[in-house]
Amino acid sequence: PTSKYVCDFSKNKPYCQMYVNTLYDLLNKSYQDCISQPKTAMDERGSVLAMLDHLPDDSIVMMDRGYPSFNLIENLNRHQGLHYLIRAKLGGSIKEIQNLPDGECDQAIACRVTTSN
Repeated sequence: PTSKYVCDFSKNKPYCQMYVNTLYDLLNKSYQDCISQPKTAMDERGSVLAMLDHLPDDSIVMMDRGYPSFNLIENLNRHQGLHYLIRAKLGGSIKEIQNLPDGECDQAIACRVTTSN
């Protein structure tokens, strides 16, 4: 989850100055990893990618909206023994989600890769 640090002594309205991305172990009730970022350089997806390498095998990762991206899903799929659940908004950052069937979507494809246009 992402948390906000709020601190402003000159105005009456609080605002977000820093984001903290944490990796929390529900079974042991402890934080396993933490990456803090200033609001101007906030990168939730990059934080998850950095924390993935610290996860033990057979981990289950749950993420909220704001995290889904094809790049993140591809990286999650490459970690053996890692299971994940990402809450995504229909029609949000990955619009193709609403068109997917309710089931397994893995499919083998063949493609030709070249270095020219």
